[in-house]
Amino acid sequence: FLREQGRRPPSFRFLPFALTLPRPLLYQRINRRVLRMLEAGWLEEVKRLAARGYDERTPAMESVGYRPLLRAVRGEISLDEAIPEIQRETRRYAKRQLTWFRAQPGLRWIDRSQEEPVGLLVEAFREALGEA
Repeated sequence: FLREQGRRPPSFRFLPFALTLPRPLLYQRINRRVLRMLEAGWLEEVKRLAARGYDERTPAMESVGYRPLLRAVRGEISLDEAIPEIQRETRRYAKRQLTWFRAQPGLRWIDRSQEEPVGLLVEAFREALGEA
């Protein structure tokens, strides 16, 4: 890529890592995160944006979760109906991200659910440097 643009490759080695969790644990964390975002004022933010004329056609409101919250603000659905929809949208987005990352060449995966993920990182660095 850099050569195609007439640029020199960097003078350092790049060692890409991706952190992962088992899917049930990842989904559990996503569900909790959505609830924490709501507790932190996400619904109030959407109410303020809707009062300023923002709607689902506004590009920023196309982000994950905003459409269900807008529908809840307008009374089309309840917040209790919006929450699982937001969680589902977020899980689907995470799945798309994982699919994209899996297609990236040379990526080293580290399972964060392991007891010693830092040890796995150190081991991967040593292996890449030929010290293993």
